[in-house]
Amino acid sequence: FTTFRLPDCPYETDTFFFYRIRWAQANALMPAMQFSIAPWDAGADVASLIGESLKTREKIVDTMVGLTNEACDTLAPMCRPMWWLDATDKETFRIADQFAVGDDVIVAPVVTKGANKRDVYLTKGSWVDVDHADGEVFTGGRWLRNYPAPLAKLPCFVRVET
Repeated sequence: FTTFRLPDCPYETDTFFFYRIRWAQANALMPAMQFSIAPWDAGADVASLIGESLKTREKIVDTMVGLTNEACDTLAPMCRPMWWLDATDKETFRIADQFAVGDDVIVAPVVTKGANKRDVYLTKGSWVDVDHADGEVFTGGRWLRNYPAPLAKLPCFVRVET
């Protein structure tokens, strides 16, 4: 399985606060999730923000369970590099800070300290923000520049049927 480990840094720093949240967000959409330090031990703010990550996980947990069965049958990884979604799209080979969960979920963790927006690449197809499933439908095969990503938000998109 795949997971991320939080970098070591003292509890009381802004760096710890930021990375604690952002690493938990990325971990929330991995097959396995664990905490070396309980979120509530790092403070109520950290616990609340990490709780938002768990809400995002709940929105795709059925997909994750299905992918577990698929992985057993086909050995296909649950978490995939972007090129897995479209090996003919040269843009996907340059992306090192996004991943897919199966073929229908794109995750774009924020990896720059202090950032509250990021560029997100969507492969061909129609996509919606997992937090706004009834909202704007984005056509893939392009970058969404400066997509909003406040500290409580993990940019995550699900494929929609058109």
